[in-house]
Amino acid sequence: MQIHTFRCFGEYAGGGNPALVIEDDRSSTEARQAFARQQNVTCVWIDPSDKPDLAAVVDYFYPHMRSPLCLHATLAVGQQLFSRHGRKQELAVMTAVRRQRLGLAAGDKGDVLVRLQVQDAPQPDLSHGLIQHLLAAPALAPLTRARVVSVGSPVGAALKFLFDHVHIAHIMLHRHRRKSAQQIGHATKALFTEFESGIPHADQ
Repeated sequence: MQIHTFRCFGEYAGGGNPALVIEDDRSSTEARQAFARQQNVTCVWIDPSDKPDLAAVVDYFYPHMRSPLCLHATLAVGQQLFSRHGRKQELAVMTAVRRQRLGLAAGDKGDVLVRLQVQDAPQPDLSHGLIQHLLAAPALAPLTRARVVSVGSPVGAALKFLFDHVHIAHIMLHRHRRKSAQQIGHATKALFTEFESGIPHADQ
C-alpha cells in the first residue's frame, strides 16, 4: 500500500482540504471504510482499470460513508496520476460507485482541471415561493424554474441550482443592505438542506 497526502483548494501553502490517495491496495469496501474512519480524513483509492482508455478507477471514502464523487480528492488523484504519466495529455478515470467518467487535464500553473460527465438527477417537488421565503424577499421573481443537475453527488446537484439563482443573493446584498452576509449564508444553508432532503445519497 502506498499512501500520498495532498491538500486541495488551499489559499496558501499548507492550507486546504486534506485527502489521502492510496495505491497498490486491493482491500475490501469494508476495510477501506474502516481505514477512512480511522484516519478521519477523505480517502480515495486508485485502482487499475481493464479498459485501455482509462488511467484508473477511483473509489472515494469519507470517514462516515463511501461516496460516488469527491472533487477535492479528484484533484489529488489528478496530481498523483500526472506525476506518473506526465502532464501533456488529458487522462480519463472512472468512479467506482456510479461508473462516471472524469477527464483530468493539467493546467499551465501546475493545477488540475476536471471534466465531469453530467448524470441524471431526481427533480424534487419544490414548494412555491421557496426561494423568496429562504431569502426573505417576497418580491423577487426568479428568471427560471428551479431545476437540479447533478455531477455525481448531492452537493453538486444543489450547487447547480444555487449557481442558477446566485443573482438573487447578489440582489439581496445590494437592495436590502439591512440584511447581513451572515443572514444570506443562513438562507443558503437552508436551501442546501431543502435539496439534500430530496436527493438520494450514496448509501441509499
